[in-house]
Amino acid sequence: MVKLLSTTRDIATLSRGYGRKSKGFLWVKADGLPAEYGDEPLQLKQKFTTLDVAVCEDRVKGINQIIEERPYINTLVLDDAFQHRYVKPGLAIVLADYHNLPNDDYLLPSGNLRESITALRRAHAIIVTKTHKYFSPLEREGIIQKLKTGPDIPVFFSYYNYGALVPLAENEATLAANTKLNKDSNHNILLLTGIANAEYMKDYLTETLLREVHHMEFKDHYQFTEGDIDKLTQKFSTIAGKNKLIVTTEKDAVRLRAANLLPMLAGLPVFYMPVEVSFHGNDKEAFDKLVNNYVRNY
Repeated sequence: MVKLLSTTRDIATLSRGYGRKSKGFLWVKADGLPAEYGDEPLQLKQKFTTLDVAVCEDRVKGINQIIEERPYINTLVLDDAFQHRYVKPGLAIVLADYHNLPNDDYLLPSGNLRESITALRRAHAIIVTKTHKYFSPLEREGIIQKLKTGPDIPVFFSYYNYGALVPLAENEATLAANTKLNKDSNHNILLLTGIANAEYMKDYLTETLLREVHHMEFKDHYQFTEGDIDKLTQKFSTIAGKNKLIVTTEKDAVRLRAANLLPMLAGLPVFYMPVEVSFHGNDKEAFDKLVNNYVRNY
């Protein structure tokens, strides 16, 4: 969305800043800390340095402050705001995880849904995320039928494309490491994650290397401690082979760069794997057209 709109619009993003210890409205700075802004807004700012990124737990207050302080902004992207009824979006896009579709879940407290699946009828579009790269038209139609959105709400399907490994910090260990991952590279990987669902990335690494991936898994938005890094170092030392790496997600890398943790990782080959979203078939063209047609009217 940011890439799509940034060439023609003056955009800003606003989120609650989940997991931050600060309060109120803040503009996110790229050299800040996850505890100040939350990991996802900070990750977004570090990836798109010219983007205006803000956090505020009160969405209405946040929107008004953005308009007041930066009146040139003409497009606002809200994160996780579908259930926030105090703000009515002009274009509501719902993301549905392929591995946890809403029709397979239940309302709280039995499940994770905050609203009935019928609430999807308020959406203007749905994107089913994290599908397999090779995805059958028959399965696509089956999911659309399950979501029961009706013909007026388009459903798009996307998957992840992982990029080349990027060092968390340049040091002797990362500079000397062989980062070309394939079935012949004989790599042993320790995957470190603190995200909602790491299975997609673990499966990708397993399929790429054709071997088991060791995994240290923590809950979503987890704030790593010095004790966790000690355990990581210890576990890494028990993994056999010379061609071994620690791999993490782009979001986790933001939290691992904390001032107290980065020096502890200096002797380890720690890399993160950037990710981009790709659409199946003609879905990208159709989605871009939907968004562009909307913003042209404002």
